[in-house]
Amino acid sequence: MKKKIKSFNDVFVKSFFVLAANIFLATTVGKGQVEIAAKDNAEILKVMNDASAKIEAALKEDKTLYNEMTDAMKKINSINDTAFLRTALASYRSKYLIKYGDVIKKAGVDINKMVADLKLRYPTIHFEVINNYAVKYKKIIPPGSYTAPKDETTAGTTTTIDLKSFTQDTKKEECTLAAGEVIFGSRSVLAKSSMITYCCGCIITGQIRKFEDLPSTAKSIRLRVYFYMSIGGRATSAGGVAYAAGHAYVDPIAGGHHLGSFDYLNSNVLAPFAWYAEFDEYDELTESFDITSYKGQYAGVMAEGYAKTSAAYVATTYSWGKAAITKAELIITK
Repeated sequence: MKKKIKSFNDVFVKSFFVLAANIFLATTVGKGQVEIAAKDNAEILKVMNDASAKIEAALKEDKTLYNEMTDAMKKINSINDTAFLRTALASYRSKYLIKYGDVIKKAGVDINKMVADLKLRYPTIHFEVINNYAVKYKKIIPPGSYTAPKDETTAGTTTTIDLKSFTQDTKKEECTLAAGEVIFGSRSVLAKSSMITYCCGCIITGQIRKFEDLPSTAKSIRLRVYFYMSIGGRATSAGGVAYAAGHAYVDPIAGGHHLGSFDYLNSNVLAPFAWYAEFDEYDELTESFDITSYKGQYAGVMAEGYAKTSAAYVATTYSWGKAAITKAELIITK
């Protein structure tokens, strides 16, 4: 049985504060130096909420189209098969792209101008329009100081320590009405979050880490890490704004210090009323560090996958964040 809502204003006000609270929680976990500030995220959400409310009001003026699009989106929201869902979204876009564009113009909303204004307002956040009428944004991470080392040979006896048997941790927040899980491999972590409901969402974080003590007497110590990161998700809205986010990072560490660049994928998407947003990103890297100066201390690697879904009213959102270390080793020469 569907929940009865008294008025559009009731929906909008309740929706905004529920979604803002959930996105605020999302920004309080993970790596603080690369996360978007909670205040900024709430303000970005308000901009999209205002635009979405105008779009919904304009669409309601054409009752036939309003009912047709919301019914179609609700059916899409019920699809579980990924391939079928992609086909359904492609069909939805083909059928309603022009009509939805006309509604947006009638509502006085310009998504491209809105994104351009957000770029000026938040210079450390990258914004872009995706799927024609949705918004994707991420924290701009300054380039790290890491440079690939030259192949060097140090005379002596060399021992290679394979980093394995990683410690695993899971953190779950606000997942009462939504699903979240973490899947661990021997050296990988995958966080997944999904929501099909009238409110709320789920924040799920998984982390793996492994550190080894370094000998105090060594001619040379090198930490080498091979890894990849993957994030993605989608948000489809039949009411209110739908939000999805995926983050993943791999962080080589020695003596408590982060080495070189901080390798991090992060994306957030917002879909306005009766539309959708999708994202999918991948990166694969190999890094090698001379950590001889940290001898007598410790070194290793930490990785995290993070997924967040949230919606204010009627939506389906799904996201994931995966970090996998294919190989990590300490090369010690004495």
